[in-house]
Amino acid sequence: MTLRPLLRATALLATGFALSACAAYKSGMGIDPLSHSEAELVTWSDGQPAVEIQCLEARGCGQRARAICMPRGLKVLKRAVEATPPAVIVRCG
Repeated sequence: MTLRPLLRATALLATGFALSACAAYKSGMGIDPLSHSEAELVTWSDGQPAVEIQCLEARGCGQRARAICMPRGLKVLKRAVEATPPAVIVRCG
């Protein structure tokens, strides 16, 4: 009798953890289908590495930048929200 509710609760918890893991923005380089963005490592004009993020919506660029630079914080080097596609270049740390 008590095994069935325990199994149900375990299944619900496992499903919740799986869904929350899938809903996180990608913190590495490449394409992220959730934020509709693509990130790549570039060399900024000062010769230091930076991350360039191109996205379908300007909001997606900011969300992806925060995910990549978490928890160190970020510094925006260039923001082109009126461009097609919108893009941002950031440096973490």
